[in-house]
Amino acid sequence: MSPPMRFSPRALALIVLLFSACVLGLAPILVRLTETGPAAAGFWRFAFALPILFLLAGRPGGEGIGRPGKFMLLAGLFFALDLSFW
Repeated sequence: MSPPMRFSPRALALIVLLFSACVLGLAPILVRLTETGPAAAGFWRFAFALPILFLLAGRPGGEGIGRPGKFMLLAGLFFALDLSFW
């Protein structure tokens, strides 16, 4: 048997980023298939993400909720634009 594959933290982050981009790209198609309105889909996307964001923001060892960096603000702006263009 071969040993299990080990990914570096950077490679793992890239894999998660690519998977997340694919899921976000499929979201409009899935909304169309479920016959859900765009406002309802946007609401549920935020509702499902909030518990995870609270867990990540309050984790020990990190800075917690602090002043966001300029790239975080830019990412939030683009995500808000993505939802508003639906």
